[in-house]
Amino acid sequence: MRFSTSAVLVTMLGWIGAATAHSIQLKAHSRECFYETLHKDDKMTVTFQVGDREFGGSGNLEIDFWVEDPNGNRQYFRNSISNEDYSFDATRDGKYTYCFSNAAWASNSKEVSFNVHGIVYVPESEMKQDPLDYEVRRLSESLEQVRDEQSYIVVRERVHRNTAESTNSRVKWWSLFQLIFLVGEGLFQVWWLKRFFESRYWISTLPRHPDIATKTTSEVIRYLDVRIEIGKLLIFGMQDRFEDFVFFANSFAQKSKAVRIKVFKFE
Repeated sequence: MRFSTSAVLVTMLGWIGAATAHSIQLKAHSRECFYETLHKDDKMTVTFQVGDREFGGSGNLEIDFWVEDPNGNRQYFRNSISNEDYSFDATRDGKYTYCFSNAAWASNSKEVSFNVHGIVYVPESEMKQDPLDYEVRRLSESLEQVRDEQSYIVVRERVHRNTAESTNSRVKWWSLFQLIFLVGEGLFQVWWLKRFFESRYWISTLPRHPDIATKTTSEVIRYLDVRIEIGKLLIFGMQDRFEDFVFFANSFAQKSKAVRIKVFKFE
């Protein structure tokens, strides 16, 4: 992939610039590599931004990036980055390769938008002397750079918007969880306090001996030969009086030698 032919004279030493903008979908556990054929003393700048078109489509926007010289040696390497702006000067003629890798990260696709700006060195003796041609080429290159920067800004804005929406969604669900937890905790505390102040009793009398039927005990227990089931009683502030009643009934049962009163407490 060669630089654009619409080069620009940018300095009195004779520099010609070119720029290209690209956007790729980097699939999970994959990598994409591109190359530029440069001559010695040419300068190249690679700028990229990792993003995603859909909100929530990608949680991790980090990739690996590196540049290799014509001999295949890595002259630059960065891992776990979401954007970069790297410039270098060619030390020899040949193909310089730059790669984007998503091999070491989560299984989701990522959109990579990158710009490649090149400045091709031209000897001063080869420079064109037409002033009009110089101005036209410089204006054309400036417009290309503006367009590339706008594309780059669009990607960054999309990334930041998705980040803000993701943060807002997480805050919303966390707040809802806290609200449900607080309501549940309040209900549990009310139930626990209510349970703390209540006692449950089951009181019953077993059948007595027949000779005790004429005893004057009707105010307490009308018929001792009938099983009396008071059931589950909830006592609020009356526990002492209730226990006095149970003590009296048990005392009567011991004197009559015919009745047993069982008290079961359910906590």
